[in-house]
Amino acid sequence: MKTSAFFRVLGLLLLVAAFPQPAAGIPASAELEVLDKTIKEAKRYMAAKQAVIDSLSSIWTRQDTPVARKWEALMAASEQYCTFNADSALRCSEAALAISENSLKDNEKNERSRIAMVNALSASGLFVAAESAFKNLSRMESTRVARLKAGRQLYSYMAGYVGTSNRFEEEYRRRYRAYDDSLLAVLPATDNSRQFISAERLIADGHYSEAKPILDFLMKSLSPNENLYGMAAYQMAEAFLHEGNQEDYAAFLAKAAESDVKTCVSEGLALPKLAQLLYSRGDLDAAFRYINFSLDNAVA
Repeated sequence: MKTSAFFRVLGLLLLVAAFPQPAAGIPASAELEVLDKTIKEAKRYMAAKQAVIDSLSSIWTRQDTPVARKWEALMAASEQYCTFNADSALRCSEAALAISENSLKDNEKNERSRIAMVNALSASGLFVAAESAFKNLSRMESTRVARLKAGRQLYSYMAGYVGTSNRFEEEYRRRYRAYDDSLLAVLPATDNSRQFISAERLIADGHYSEAKPILDFLMKSLSPNENLYGMAAYQMAEAFLHEGNQEDYAAFLAKAAESDVKTCVSEGLALPKLAQLLYSRGDLDAAFRYINFSLDNAVA
């Protein structure tokens, strides 16, 4: 988990602790029951992800594996690691770059390795190094979408790190939106990432009723075991929050948090935000159970 994410979770914990006397309680929803069951099985989901990485490791460590296959395995492992262990993601991307430069001598694979390094550095919170590496990427057409997504992610992380209502946040948000614009221009209309970006933009601009059908369609097209499902659920929660619907806000935060657990996303904000809401509504047991789980991930 990157340092910036840890402090976001810690900040939400302090908000929970600072709440006044909580209001009357609310009954447990079906979504919360599913979330509780998912959290109890968190170690199983982590073990399954680690098994995938171990299988990839067995490929790149074998002496008889062709170098191109080693590169593919390292790149896949870097992507797997990025949501919960950015240091390992960085090591895998660096190893992939060494292979592509020294053995394969393939310019496109070099570039994809460097993009993976930018993603890992961004996830680590090493923003100076990440931005420098990003600016040194080439403008190769075949890697354009991956490069734009890396820039979008980098400036999203940077904007989140510096907080709100300051000139740095405004500048990083401007760059983030510029990469959104570029992706919206090049991705096919049916692409899941494009639909998500479109819905996220609508929510940012206050068009909640327009965004919700897009997110609903996207969630029905995906599995909770996919990271984009959790991202879509989180945006849906934001839409309901801005509309003043706290019950559906809580329900979709629970769906987003469930997906974060299943996909081993250690920096998700859905669970601590759900804890904050439940505390304010009087459900103290669930609130502290969720925030403690979030902090355990952060410490790990």
